[in-house]
Amino acid sequence: MEFEVWRHSVMISRNKYSLKRDTIIVKANLFKAMRSFLEGEGFVEVHTPILHHRPDYPIDSHYSIIENNTVTWLRICMELRLRQILSTGLKSVYEIGPCFRKEKGLEKPHEFYMMECFKESITFGELIFLTEEICKHCARSINITLPDGRWPIISITRLFTMEEIQNIKTGSKNIPSFIELFDRTLDHKLKQIKERGGFFIVDYPVETICLARRKETHSNIIERFELYINGIEVAHGFIDSIDYEDVRTRMKEIDWIDEPLLQLLKNKKLPPSGGVGIGMERLLQALRRIEDINEIIIPEDIEVLRRNNYGKG
Repeated sequence: MEFEVWRHSVMISRNKYSLKRDTIIVKANLFKAMRSFLEGEGFVEVHTPILHHRPDYPIDSHYSIIENNTVTWLRICMELRLRQILSTGLKSVYEIGPCFRKEKGLEKPHEFYMMECFKESITFGELIFLTEEICKHCARSINITLPDGRWPIISITRLFTMEEIQNIKTGSKNIPSFIELFDRTLDHKLKQIKERGGFFIVDYPVETICLARRKETHSNIIERFELYINGIEVAHGFIDSIDYEDVRTRMKEIDWIDEPLLQLLKNKKLPPSGGVGIGMERLLQALRRIEDINEIIIPEDIEVLRRNNYGKG
């Protein structure tokens, strides 16, 4: 009896650990599929600095490095550098690489891989369509079948009343606290959505992203979306504002100024553009319905990984 219990536990362990080994291969295929799709669409792969000499927003999300009394920051995203590359004349660019972000509730440094792409003169509808096609292509590449048809687009106005949003604003001491409270409330409301596959959330308040373009028909709403697949947020995109005065004013409201970007806007060096960021581990987690994202991440101690897959011998 004891032998049978032991044999059963070993089989469970082998299945669990073989999933880990299998996931490494699947993750590699996902990265290949992402690159092949974007290059097929004419995007040029670029590589921007991981170490920054000025922090992006939000500043308190950064890990900093102090060396010889000089502070540098590990990037939390690539979007500002990618967008600025469009000022060189390139029309469509992308990058896949590591980002680092402090997250509440996480004791260890949070390192993850992002794909971010930017395209000149893309419309909001085209950006949503591009994001959906990227994710569906990646799903097919790892033998995942998603529901047919276009993914639903759900307005924030279906989830919030104007009174609710106003109450959140009233209860917030500044824009950063409004964003935090709004996001927390939105997360709670999204749990009530039972859509299978993917769905987009749109029509975010203007306060949530200072770089996003306002809608022509509703100046208090921005052209921004988030994509959820099987209940997990995997992508975030928006159309960039090229209104220098508006962007500067909104930056001041959150106490964050990026002068190089503002100067490019002021001198009309940045073309109209839009971009999207997709979390690679999150995408894989959502597509394969993996509960623990740590099953996707190779541990720092490679010896643990070796033992998990091949035993102690």
